[in-house]
Order: sequence, then structure tokens, then C-alpha cells
Amino acid sequence: MLRRLVVTASLLMLGIGAAQAQDWTLNPEAGSIKLATGFTPDPYTVDLFGGGPIDASWLGGDCFGYITEEPDLRVFYTAGSMPLSFSVTSSRDTLLLVSDPQGNWFCNDDSGGSLDPRVTLESPLSGQYDIWVGTFGDENIPATLWLSEFPPESSLNWNLDPEFGVATLVAGFTPDPQQYSVNAGGSVYAYGALGDYCYGYVTAAPTYRLFYTAGSFPLFIFAEAANDLTLVVNTPSGEWLCDDDSGVGLDPLISIDAPLSGQYDIWVGTFSSDRASATLSISEIGGPEDEDFSAVGLNWDLPPNFGTVDLEAGFLPDPHVIEVAPGGSIDINADLGGNCYGYASAAADYRLFYIAGGFPLTFAVDSGTDTTLVVADPEGTFHCDDDSGPGLNPTITFDPPLDGQYDVWIGTYSSSGGGSATLSITELGPPSDDFFDPPPDIIPSIPPVIPDDVELPDFVEDEPVAPPVSDGAGLDWTLDPAFGALDLSSGFAPDPQTVFVDAGGPLSAGAALGAANPSCIGNVTAAPTARINYAAQSWPLIISVASESDTTLVVSDPDGNWICDDDSGGGLNPSVRFDTPVAGQYDVWVGSFTDAPTAATLFISEMTSQ
Repeated sequence: MLRRLVVTASLLMLGIGAAQAQDWTLNPEAGSIKLATGFTPDPYTVDLFGGGPIDASWLGGDCFGYITEEPDLRVFYTAGSMPLSFSVTSSRDTLLLVSDPQGNWFCNDDSGGSLDPRVTLESPLSGQYDIWVGTFGDENIPATLWLSEFPPESSLNWNLDPEFGVATLVAGFTPDPQQYSVNAGGSVYAYGALGDYCYGYVTAAPTYRLFYTAGSFPLFIFAEAANDLTLVVNTPSGEWLCDDDSGVGLDPLISIDAPLSGQYDIWVGTFSSDRASATLSISEIGGPEDEDFSAVGLNWDLPPNFGTVDLEAGFLPDPHVIEVAPGGSIDINADLGGNCYGYASAAADYRLFYIAGGFPLTFAVDSGTDTTLVVADPEGTFHCDDDSGPGLNPTITFDPPLDGQYDVWIGTYSSSGGGSATLSITELGPPSDDFFDPPPDIIPSIPPVIPDDVELPDFVEDEPVAPPVSDGAGLDWTLDPAFGALDLSSGFAPDPQTVFVDAGGPLSAGAALGAANPSCIGNVTAAPTARINYAAQSWPLIISVASESDTTLVVSDPDGNWICDDDSGGGLNPSVRFDTPVAGQYDVWVGSFTDAPTAATLFISEMTSQ
């Protein structure tokens, strides 16, 4: 089939033989996906590498850059009445080349804004689309390909992921107000999208999203910045609200006297398309004209300087590490008193939302300068330390810790600050002298996307193949797993996946396995503990267990092999590694050396054992 080339944006038709170096019959580097109109999430994103050895300039027109012979991605698409857009984002200048089901070729350089390309098909066809992402040098660079049915940057789209995060609040929340650092502005003219005298520029995606459980309080949403701002809110009923200057000065404020429970999408705009730093606030007690929210001393109401993390007892990797710049203008002793000295910023340097378990929780700092550490616990109590860690480093341990919000400040002994510091959050106990030694690097290559059998025209995925029951007759993979099933594809995130289970059971693993592995020690149940339906690629698959008790691990792979392990995971913990895993159903039994149930954590990873 001959394929034609269209250069989007300039819409120039080039020669019929122009695309012979691009071979759409070859298997795509990053695999294939199947999408039907109305797909979610929209946009659908794929991380891949752009660039290649072939100079695309010989295609003619404005199609410049380097690409591979084979496509980067193949999309089998079932069309409806929506347009279809392909776009690329990257830190480098990129090129986008698309071939459609009728053999048309589309090439674009910068229509996506800045140096990013975009191809939009107003009336897309059903069938096979092959996509190449090029670069302006012959090196490979990471890029993200976006597929969407919404007109790019022409309207406000609550189906897009919010740019700066999601908040979940229940009436009566504290602290009040909740505050979030955002960038206001964008390239979408709000009046053109909404009309009704809603002026200013915003992004197509919401700036922030709020899931709110209403009570008897009003709801106030407002934004503050040195720039003139505008504010747009889409309420759970689908109503659009817009404001310019109802707050203090040129700041916007939207007040809802009887708010509904549900999803609120929020856009913070500016009166030019330039972006500006702003603070978004959500309150039930009033807008800034009613209350002074300025910081006095150390203030956990302010957004943290270096981010927020949610961790649950047993988190991995442990320690959780973040780099910060310590110090600030607030005199800690003048604010807190006692023997707590140094200078820190008003806003916390880092915030932890923590679900406690049976482990102590430690905050530790490592720095080339003498630092101090302040932590506000979920009850609002401030804790301070100077030199309890190795050398001049501070550390604070909570044993037992509470559930909730921990705010962390790292101070210096000079108000001028300076230097850098590493904050570690760990459940492994207070740090030893070698605690801050860097671990070996684990640098996985970017995995390809979900594998696909292109010979399936009806877009039906292969069903997992269950292993034969022979040789493992005492273990019954036909039974439902006690702790559920996971559907995972190579490159899954988060990695590792964790399942909290009870180990042990009434059956002797060795007797149950018989000829398959008579020396397998431990007690298990007849039904699997857990099941993994796995779409494999080039990464290894590692299944391991962590427990305070001695445990054993039995895995039945898709080929019917039975594998048993006792202590390969370190200590008394088992681990089974598949260097070249096959796709299909993995049934997992977690046993113990007693028939009484034992608490354990099952880990599934492509990078490391527990």
C-alpha cells in the first residue's frame, strides 16, 4: 500500500514515495495499544524514547529530525464522533510523524506549543495508526506521547489530570485554610472557552482538583499572587463559576454558601498568557478579607518548600530520602523557646502524611553544616533536636508514632542559611554512622508499554493460561486466592506492589507438592495466598516475602513449574526470581513453619526483592 505524507499545520502534500524509509510493517519499539472512542484516562500517555538514525528531512516540507525505521508506537483505534490528537512533550525539540489507516502520513514540528509537536485529526478513521517520535539530533531522548479526543487547548477540560494535584477534604477540616502552591495562567482564553465575561488565561487542564464532603459550612476558594488573577471553578453539579477581583485587591474569591459534596475542578488564571506563582486557598471560615492568614513563626498552614509524601507503615524503599536547602529567616528559639536554636523558613521544608503500624518512625538529617531539626507531630506538638545523630546531625524518633500529618523544618545556625541537607524518613531505627552511605544505583531502562498481539483484529486480549495441576496436587490453583489477584504489566508502578497476607496453613508444602519439590519445608493453605496475572516484557519478575516469622514461598508459574524457596530473600525471608518471565498466571502460596496464621507482606517487583 502506498502511503501519502501530509505536513500538519502547513498542510502541504508531499511526494507519494516519500516515506519508504519508515516501515509501518515492522514491530513498534514501544509496543501496541488498543483504544476506542471515549477511552479513559484521556489523555492517554505513553513514555518512550524519541530519535533514531534516519534523517527525516528527505521527506520534504517542514519535516525535520531523526527517527527510527520501525514505529515507536502502534495504536489500534475504534473511532466515534470525536477528533483524535497526538502530541509529544519532552525537554528537547521533537518531531511527530503519524500514518493513518488509509495510508496518509502526517508530520509536525511545533504545533503543540513551544518546541512540542501535535497532529490533530478532526475525523479520524478506525484502524491502525503508526507513530514515530523524532529528535533534532541522532541521539535517543526520553519523551511522552499523549493521545486525546478533546480539542487541545481550546476549552477547559475536567477530564485532564490537574496540573498541581488533588485534595480530599471533609467539612470541618484542619488546618483551615488549606493552601497549595501553583502556577497561574496558561494559553486558553477563559472568555473564549466560557463566555459570560470570564476573562484571563488558564490551562486546558485544571490547576487543582478538590474532592469535598460537605457539611453545614460554606466553602471559600480564593487565590493570591503579586499578579492580577482570575479564578474558574466547575462544581459537582456541572455549574461554572468565575471571578476576578472579589478577594483582596486584584485577587479572586469564589464563595459557595451551600456547597455540594463531590468533585470541584479549579483553574487559576492570569490576565496574560504568562505563568505566575500563586497560592490557592480553600477554607470554610472565610476569604482573606475576613481572616489574616499571614505566617507568624513556624507555620504548618503554608505549603511545604520541598513537597509532600504519603507513606504507610512498611513503606519501601526505606529510607525515604529528599534533598532540601536548610535554613531561613525565622528564629526558632524566639518562636518555640526551650533549647531549640537555629533559623528556619516559616513554611515547613517537607510534609509527611503517615499511616502508622508497629514500627518506630525516625526523621534524620545529614548535612555538611551543623543543622537543627524540628518536627510538628499530628497533635500539633513541636519536637526539636540538634546533635542526636551521627556527628553534628540531628534525629528525632517517634516510638510509637501517630497517624496523621508530620511537618518538618531543617534549620541552620545562621540566618543566612546555605549548604544542602538530606532528610531521611525511616522505620529502621535511629541512624548509625554508615546510615547515609548511598545505596548501589538501580537504574532500570524505561520499559516498553503494554505488549500486544497485533494478529487479534477483534482486540480481544489473551486470557491468562493456568498451570497444570499435576505434581502439585495438594495445592489447588482453581480455588480463589485468599488475598486477591493483581493484574500487572511490565513497567508497573508503584514498584514494588505489596499485599498484606496471613502466612501458613494446615498442609505440609513438601507433601502437597510431592514429586514437584518434596523437600519444600513449611505449612500452606490449599488455595493460593495471592495470584498475579502478569503481562511480561524484558524485565525480571521478583516475588518475595517479609515477616517477623520464618516463612516459605511457593510459586506456580504459567508453564506449570513449581518453585519453592525458604531464605533467599535475606534473613529468614524467601524470594523467587524469574529472570525471563513468561506472560500468564502466577499462583503464590506464602507458608510458615507453624500451622497458625502469621502476618507477612508479599512483594512483587521488577527491580529488587523486599
